Amino acid sequence: MHFEIVLVTFSHSILHDSMTLINLRSLIVVFFLALVACNNHEDVEFRGIKIRGVTGSEGSIVTVKADAILFNPNEVKGKVRSIDVAVLYKGVEVAEVNQLSKTKVPGNAEFSVPLVLKVDMDKLNTDFLSQLTNILSKKGIDLQFVGNVKVSIHGFGYKVPVDHSESITF
Repeated sequence: MHFEIVLVTFSHSILHDSMTLINLRSLIVVFFLALVACNNHEDVEFRGIKIRGVTGSEGSIVTVKADAILFNPNEVKGKVRSIDVAVLYKGVEVAEVNQLSKTKVPGNAEFSVPLVLKVDMDKLNTDFLSQLTNILSKKGIDLQFVGNVKVSIHGFGYKVPVDHSESITF
């Protein structure tokens, strides 16, 4: 009988010590998260799209190279993880950008992320004569870019919203 009481006391002591260790770990994690959250962190800003030019076409698909322009107001560096942007013409999706990226985000600076757009000209078929006139006169086609750019700073990822209009000349 005495042996059973010692065993119960010993197991209770181990259980108590492991619970204390778990609580201590939880306290350290909470302290670390509070410390990181108190950092004066500002979100990366989306500033625009810069069209670099048309690089080719195959059938009705035109390949356009562009740069997404962003600004990091923080002194801390980071990385762009992905770009998920729909390209719209008069509300109709004509292209989609779903790219993984490892572009480095410099601290306290403007930077660019290269994009490749595959624009489906068949989806631009509304008012074709007007579009053709715009293209030939170098007036361009107004496109809207909607989506997000996923950025990681200090290992924490968040999405930078994109909602931008740009005129593309072919």
